[in-house]
Amino acid sequence: MTTTVTTHNPETAPTAPPGTKQASALNFLASSIICWSILVGAFVVDQMLPPNGTGTVIAVFPPAMSEAEISVAVTIAQGEKLAPTRYGKAIVVQSSTAGFVDRLENAGAVTVIAPMGPLGAFLLGNGAADFD
Repeated sequence: MTTTVTTHNPETAPTAPPGTKQASALNFLASSIICWSILVGAFVVDQMLPPNGTGTVIAVFPPAMSEAEISVAVTIAQGEKLAPTRYGKAIVVQSSTAGFVDRLENAGAVTVIAPMGPLGAFLLGNGAADFD
């Protein structure tokens, strides 16, 4: 029986071309961001309410809107403010008139979601139990 001994010579070992590791890392990062964006987008769409919805909802407004503009938008939509959320541009509002969600969106809300659900609970924090 013969034994073959091989030595590892780092000078002759195959190496990746320069920049390959960085390109692989960037591809992985880009793929991760795309996957997370799709998942978060699907999650938010799942939490949205139909246009004819009424009751207590969380209205999310664009970052450029001021508090006064948000109050005017809620009033135009025939709703009343109930409580703030963790995010200053999202507020808990309510109305018993049909089409409230559609009116909020027409008044400037980016999206309107249910207060009870994963996204609503995140925005409300410890106050989520108040809107059961």
